[in-house]
Amino acid sequence: MGSPLSPIAADIVLDSVISKAMSFLPFETTISKKYVDDIFMTIPRDSGQLILNTFNNIEPRLQFTLEIEENGRLPFLDMTVIRKPDQTLTTEWYAKQIASGRMLNYTSFHQPKHKINVANNFIHRVCSLTNNKSISEITKIIHSHLQSNNYPMQLINRLLHLYTSKTQEPEPSAVTQSQPSCQHPTQPAIMPANPTPTQSATPPPDQQNQGNIIPAVQNISPSSPSQPEIEKQDRELGVGRPR
Repeated sequence: MGSPLSPIAADIVLDSVISKAMSFLPFETTISKKYVDDIFMTIPRDSGQLILNTFNNIEPRLQFTLEIEENGRLPFLDMTVIRKPDQTLTTEWYAKQIASGRMLNYTSFHQPKHKINVANNFIHRVCSLTNNKSISEITKIIHSHLQSNNYPMQLINRLLHLYTSKTQEPEPSAVTQSQPSCQHPTQPAIMPANPTPTQSATPPPDQQNQGNIIPAVQNISPSSPSQPEIEKQDRELGVGRPR
């Protein structure tokens, strides 16, 4: 079955070949992404053959192939990268034309939680990778593929509703009401020059002649009486304390 270190060693070798080939290119690429042995790169026009020859000359036993965008579209992994007229990039979920579309069938004898996980993963993949279609178009894609694998319409709609409710950001007012803060209020490090009636303008005795600067975090509970005050209260109550 091979050594468990083989994938790691192959990844290290491929990274070394790519880094060396990139250093020989007469230009810098603004975008360069790699996943296992697939590389996505932005290059100048009419420089594809130069890049292909540079990569293939590093290690004769490692030969690369090149695929260039057509009509501003280039498949990469399970998405299509689309270059818009303003030169920005967007993506959409992609499947090869020869793909069968098969996934874990709902009528199989697998556990129901496995089938639901398959449907949830497919919904997440399509929704997260598609940025250039409307919600109705995305929903149509999801319904088409899941129904072809015998998933009930009611289950698909429920999973779609759960996914959208989780990914939809709540309104700020709802967050404030439903998620109260559990943090204690902190006091500013510098008091205002004109204190309000609810603020004290006189600093504590141990902070006299230090301006208006007070600790950033301060206990706001009532202060306990000093030792002389405690002894005075004891004398009035007739309570003696051992010395």
